[in-house]
Amino acid sequence: MQDLLGLALALGKSIAGALDIRTCPCLAPIQEQHARPDVDRLFVVAGEVVIEALEEKLLDASVAVGTGEGVRCAGRRAVKRLRHRVVTVGTWGTTDAIIGQRFGSVNDTRLCYKTPMPIIECVPNISEGRRTDVVDAIVAAVAGTPGLTVLDRSSDAAHNRSVLTLAGDAESLARAIPTLFERAIPLIDLRSHRGEHPRLGAVDVVPFVPIEGVSMTECVELARRVGQDVAERLNLPVFLYEEAATHEGRRNLEDIRRGEFEGLASKMALPEWAPDFGPAQPHPTAGASVIGARMPLIAYNINLATDRLDIAKKIAAAVRFSSGGLRYVKAMGVALDDRGIVQVSMNLTNHEKTPIHRVFETVKREAERYGVAILESEIVGLVPSAALTAAARWYLQLDRFDPDQVLEERLRIK
Repeated sequence: MQDLLGLALALGKSIAGALDIRTCPCLAPIQEQHARPDVDRLFVVAGEVVIEALEEKLLDASVAVGTGEGVRCAGRRAVKRLRHRVVTVGTWGTTDAIIGQRFGSVNDTRLCYKTPMPIIECVPNISEGRRTDVVDAIVAAVAGTPGLTVLDRSSDAAHNRSVLTLAGDAESLARAIPTLFERAIPLIDLRSHRGEHPRLGAVDVVPFVPIEGVSMTECVELARRVGQDVAERLNLPVFLYEEAATHEGRRNLEDIRRGEFEGLASKMALPEWAPDFGPAQPHPTAGASVIGARMPLIAYNINLATDRLDIAKKIAAAVRFSSGGLRYVKAMGVALDDRGIVQVSMNLTNHEKTPIHRVFETVKREAERYGVAILESEIVGLVPSAALTAAARWYLQLDRFDPDQVLEERLRIK
């Protein structure tokens, strides 16, 4: 075995009989996972491995040694990733080589493990939340993009808005987002659009968010690249915001969107509001779009047991940072006419510094001043587990609680 591998492996009794390819109990046999002929020469040492599974699976392996090209394998941990890069190791020294390059050891043998591919989250906000067929068509246009995953979609009829959550690397998103615009713009006409949420574009906002293995600088570069591409393809004005903004006056989304679609033509007539890319006047039906890069945020709404919009607006003013409230909160009061209630609609831009439970308690106390109770709260789209864990720790007054005490978290790191 040592001669074959060219590695100093100590093979004791505990490893005897483990030199085969086996699937975890929860998985179908490898041949049903569309394995390729080149995996026939894969040896697995003291572990289990799934090769070329079509779906995300739990991988549990100590180490895999491959002699063929394109072998995919995993280090020992529970892994649930979107995609992975395979890094090669020889004589216990790492290299930057990727499987597929000749390594040059005995019989071209490689010791390999998985490292995560760069993952970027993208959260397009579309000005359509009532026509399910339109949202379906837009999602379908990007769902088949290689390297991209549609993690979530959420539509709100009162806001007349849908939020998609996509994830992938820079190249997959650079292909998918212009395609999304091309599908959405013919289907959405803002001249007849009505909804509680402010908007200036058919595809209103597109932020890129660094998640893993990617920097904010790379997301800024991607935002500018996509913004220019969208503007040129569709003759659409594009404004850059947050970290991608070209100057400080355009960092905040609410400043760019103020006046909405109806006031966009007069706003863009001012020299200071010329777009970063595209024509100097709005698209007749799609308005403009705001594209940028930012850190993760939580879209969090609290519904009040009243129909008084003035109360919701007063509470929103009390909690949002721009009018003296909590540092990492953006808020507005909106009416949900179909339910006869009002809502404090918020974006929490840093859940670690302004935790979600603090926001809830502040809104609750402000509502009590007006004799109003909270009906419920809701999260739109996805939320970091740390935000919910922090809320549980605070409300349950847990002492010396560690997130690793959560069963699923412990399973992930074993």
